[in-house]
Amino acid sequence: MLKKLLIAYKAALDSFVIILIWTAILSSLCEIRDLLKKFLITLSWIDIFRFSIIIPLFGRGNNQFQPIYIDDVSLGIEKIVKKSIKGNNIFEFVGSEIFTYYDFYLLIASFIKSPRKIARIPYGLSYFFIALLEKTPFSPINTEQLKLFKSDNIATNLYKNISDLGVFTNDIKEIVKNSVKKNLWFSSKFNNNL
Repeated sequence: MLKKLLIAYKAALDSFVIILIWTAILSSLCEIRDLLKKFLITLSWIDIFRFSIIIPLFGRGNNQFQPIYIDDVSLGIEKIVKKSIKGNNIFEFVGSEIFTYYDFYLLIASFIKSPRKIARIPYGLSYFFIALLEKTPFSPINTEQLKLFKSDNIATNLYKNISDLGVFTNDIKEIVKNSVKKNLWFSSKFNNNL
């Protein structure tokens, strides 16, 4: 009887851990969805790049990050669920290329094919303005997101990565290029119909 109880307890505990993981994932996806809705209602970053001669960059822009396409993330999560991976596993889902924020901004600007000046804004000043903008419906970023610009967001290589699941990430430069093209096309069609 005790053995059956322990087996049931272990199964419940495993299920609880999976539920916690999914809750965190779904919560993150909901935040991303809400953020995307906010961008669609106000200005997208691509629109800011397109319409503004000066592009604001928070801090010096030297911090690094490793962007990954959302479809690659969802495929990785699907593999974890399908393989029923148990135990203590940490996966770092990052893209294959490391960028500085400054270089990434230049990449976006290059696909728009229009010269842009990137203005580095100190974090303190950025925080002040973003805290004010957060109180309006027109804030393209919040103070929590601003904190991501202050440190490197790259793989530590201490844990498994997405390729350990058999998922090989898309080329983020191509994804950005296609996103910019799609946004420019949509904006031109939308603006012509106004």
